[in-house]
Amino acid sequence: MLGGDPEDPRLPLIVAIHGLGDSPEGFARAFEGLRLPARLILPRAPIPWGNGGHGWFRTRTREGRTEQMAQDIAGAAEQVSALISRLSARYPDAGPPIVTGFSQGGMITLALAVRHPEQVAAAVPMAGWLPPPLLPPARPGRTPSIRALHGREDTVVPFAPAAASVRALTELGWDAQVIPFERAGHNLPPAMQGTLFELLTKAVAPRATATATTAR
Repeated sequence: MLGGDPEDPRLPLIVAIHGLGDSPEGFARAFEGLRLPARLILPRAPIPWGNGGHGWFRTRTREGRTEQMAQDIAGAAEQVSALISRLSARYPDAGPPIVTGFSQGGMITLALAVRHPEQVAAAVPMAGWLPPPLLPPARPGRTPSIRALHGREDTVVPFAPAAASVRALTELGWDAQVIPFERAGHNLPPAMQGTLFELLTKAVAPRATATATTAR
């Protein structure tokens, strides 16, 4: 929980997807200090990786296997999509969740937004990338906003192709934007974390207000 009444089934949902070698417990630290009337959901990736961490897939960006990477991201996105379906059944009054994630989690966040736009209220991928094979052929009727946060000095998931994928969505009519961070690599510096908090607060605020008004 980030705040609010834990018994309230209408609390907005935030699904936060960790990256390779991380864990829900580790990624939860990125949200320390964020106080929102929202329920934070941190799924665990299925593949054990490193010392107590997990990963969503084994393909690495630096390998250059774009087709395989696209397949792996799509498969992981379907796993998280199934989780969101279960959450929607459990909290039918909460509405679609806000989805965010870092690295592999950022890639899955982007894939969810384009493959299942009806399941996502807003997407905030960090250090993510959408391989060209996953770009949609056209913009569907309803699309979530996408605000992609990325370090310009990222050498693990390079900035240029990541920004190009978001620009491609913009050209298709999506409300998509890249927010770059100077002198930032493949990490979550304070400036990026601050922007994440601002975007999550902005996405949650109108829904939390509606919930509070209904409760009166």
